[in-house]
Amino acid sequence: MRGHSKSNAPNAYLALGTNLGDRRENLREAVRLLTESDSLRLRLVASLYETAPVGGPQEQSDYFNSAISISTRLDAPTLLKHCLDVERMMGRVRKQANGPRNIDIDMLIYEDLQIELPDLTIPHPRMHLRRFVLTPMVEIAPDLRHPAIGATMKDLLDQLAEDDGKVRCVETADWCQDFAKENFAVDD
Repeated sequence: MRGHSKSNAPNAYLALGTNLGDRRENLREAVRLLTESDSLRLRLVASLYETAPVGGPQEQSDYFNSAISISTRLDAPTLLKHCLDVERMMGRVRKQANGPRNIDIDMLIYEDLQIELPDLTIPHPRMHLRRFVLTPMVEIAPDLRHPAIGATMKDLLDQLAEDDGKVRCVETADWCQDFAKENFAVDD
């Protein structure tokens, strides 16, 4: 199997979302394009979740959301550039904040780093407030600690109000593994 051990490369967590077109296929294509890089390997993939839009225009369609854990040789700013390149390759155009989109890739956590740059804040500044982010994160990394807050993903999810957005699982984590198996990281 090509790639590198997840034990010798930094780990990062990405959130994926879409509410335009074939939502499942959009997420599959994003994972495929992300993992075409020799510098990035999948570690874990969460199930697909359907959620109502948060903010933005009221007439938007519901979102499909997921999260992935990766190992990567890319530093955080370069990984962000890679994510934005994938969004552009898929035709993402940023017209309005929280508006409809065919793909959204957010870097949530990179190792245990706290990064504050003009175009990059790690950990993601609103991840701890979003059920649609925390639900898939709890599935793949319940005990992962938020680098700035110190609470686990599970604790952060448990702290959200019950009425803070409904999240419904629509497909198990197998949704993208059929084409991505060769891109999963391996332990040495």
